Amino acid sequence: MHIPAGLENRAFRFINTASGNKHSLLVISRRINRKFTDRLHTAVEINHWKYWKNLKLPRFLRSTFLKKWLKARKFDVFISYSQLSYPKLWDMIFKNTCAKAVYYEGGSAWVKSRSHKKLLERFNAYIANSAASALMLENKFGIKKEKIKIIHNGLPKKRFENIENSVSAEKEKGKFVILFLGRLIAIKGINSLIRAMKYLDNSFELWIVGEGKAAAALEKIALKLGVKNRVVFKGVQVDPAPFIKAADVMAVPSVREAMPNVVLEAGAAARTVIASDIDGIPDIIDSGINGILLKPSVEIGDMPDFHPKKFHKQIVDSSRNLFDSPRYIDPEVLAQTIKKLKADPGLRKKLGKNLYNTVKSKFMMEDKIKQIELFIETLL
Repeated sequence: MHIPAGLENRAFRFINTASGNKHSLLVISRRINRKFTDRLHTAVEINHWKYWKNLKLPRFLRSTFLKKWLKARKFDVFISYSQLSYPKLWDMIFKNTCAKAVYYEGGSAWVKSRSHKKLLERFNAYIANSAASALMLENKFGIKKEKIKIIHNGLPKKRFENIENSVSAEKEKGKFVILFLGRLIAIKGINSLIRAMKYLDNSFELWIVGEGKAAAALEKIALKLGVKNRVVFKGVQVDPAPFIKAADVMAVPSVREAMPNVVLEAGAAARTVIASDIDGIPDIIDSGINGILLKPSVEIGDMPDFHPKKFHKQIVDSSRNLFDSPRYIDPEVLAQTIKKLKADPGLRKKLGKNLYNTVKSKFMMEDKIKQIELFIETLL
C-alpha cells in the first residue's frame, strides 16, 4: 500500500477542497496516486505529464502539439506545487500562454539546488506555506520579498471532524503513550525519540506509526538500547486518527520541517505536542501556550549509528530569522520534557485545548483556499 507523503497529501487536500468551489482545475503530474484520482471531484481533470512525454509522435511534432494544446485551453493560472522537475514543460508554458504562473513552496526549497534559481525567477508570484519557506525563497533563491505571500497549510473541515470524533485505539492500562506519526526517514529525528526512551521507565511506551527506508535502522537502535519492548512499530495506517486520540503526547522531533500537517492533526484531537523549535513549526506552536518547543542541540555527526550519507545543509532558526545547521534534539532533554508532561495532566490538557483552538481558528483548509483565491485574483 502506498500512503502519500505530506506534500502530496497537502496537494490532494488543496485540490479536493478547491474543486468543490467554483473552479475547474487541471492537474499535470508525473505521478498521481490511484487513491487520489478515485476520490477527487469530477470537476478536476487529471493529466499525467508522462502522457505528453510518451506521445507516439516525433519529438518536434510532440512539442508542436503540446504548444497548440496549451494555447487552445486559455488557462488563467498555472500553479507549480513545489514541482520543478520538468523545466521544458514550464518553458513551454511561459512561452506559449498568457497565464500567470504561481510557485507554491511547501518544503522543497531546503533540498533544491541554486541551479533552479533562473526557472524560479520566471514565476509571477510565490506562495510560501510558512515564514521559513518564505525565507528560503528570499535568501536562497533571491526571490523578492514583496512577491511572496505566506499562506499556511490547512486541515480540511471533514478531516478535522474525523479526528475530533474518532474512537481511541486500545492501549495497555497505565501506559503513557508517546506517538510519532510520519515517514520513517532521517530528517524526522525519530532516532532522538527512541534514544529518549532509555531515560524513561517502563510506564512509558512509544508508538511509531508510518513507514520508510529508515525503519530497519530504527529498530536496530531500539534493540541496541534495550528499549525494543517499549518501542512499538505500528506500521502504516490508512487512518491514523484512533492512534492520535490514544496518545498522551505527540512528538515531532524533526531536523527539518517546513510546515507539519501532523501538528494540525494533533490539534484536532486536542493532544499535547512536543516539537523541534525549527523552520515552520513555530508558526503553529507558541511554546508553553499550545505546545512545547525544544531547540535541537546535538550535531548530526554525533549519532554515528544513524548518520545519513546525504543531509540538507540548512534549516531556519525561526527565533533569529536566520539559516542554521541541522541538528537533532537532545534525547535526555526530550525525555525530561516528557516526564514533566506526564506528571502534570492539567498542563497537558491546557496545551492540547489551546492547540485545538489554534488549529480551528487559524489553520482550516477552507480558509486557506479563500486566501489563495484572493491572492490569485490580485494577479489577474
